[in-house]
Amino acid sequence: MSVTLRSWIAVAHAAMSRLSSSTLSKAESMREICCRSVWFNAAMAAASSPAAFLMLRFVGGGASAFVLVFASALVLDGLSAAGRPQLSAVHFAGVGTGIAASAAL
Repeated sequence: MSVTLRSWIAVAHAAMSRLSSSTLSKAESMREICCRSVWFNAAMAAASSPAAFLMLRFVGGGASAFVLVFASALVLDGLSAAGRPQLSAVHFAGVGTGIAASAAL
């Protein structure tokens, strides 16, 4: 896979993440969103063309963004209710660690 194609895939993922995090639908449950995220990301393994892979990465990025936003809302509400909002950094440290690890690869 060329550097150009990998760059376009990263752009598609980031664009859908940005778009979906600003257009959240309250009608979808956390389980549905998690299933969609898993399905789209798993479907990338079966993509036969770069265009199909790019489209699946775009949609998978959006589903992943929904999961991150909803999970964050649940965690932050729980921490606030428990009187321990200072632990919110631990939740987001996992995301940062994942991003750093994938960049190192």
